[in-house]
Amino acid sequence: MVTVILTDKTRAALDEEGEAVVMPIVGILILLCEQCGAYPPDEGAIVNWRDNYLQIFDNQIDDLAPRGNFKVERRTIIAQTFERLRGCSQVAKPTSE
Repeated sequence: MVTVILTDKTRAALDEEGEAVVMPIVGILILLCEQCGAYPPDEGAIVNWRDNYLQIFDNQIDDLAPRGNFKVERRTIIAQTFERLRGCSQVAKPTSE
């Protein structure tokens, strides 16, 4: 679902499904991995999602007229959230015998 949204410019917009769907999905994936032992998406997919979403954020955030430190703080939280999911994928990597 994340990949589908991020490849559609309209759906991926911050004021569309970007903040309302993509980031909550990432949060739910983290919860499932950390609390329920679910297997996370591939690390490469997570890195791709992160890079694409941060690019969307950087390109669109000023159009939304953020106040105060919101822009910097929100970008930091987004990056940390994707990094947390990436950490789940690193922990879940099968070890070679």
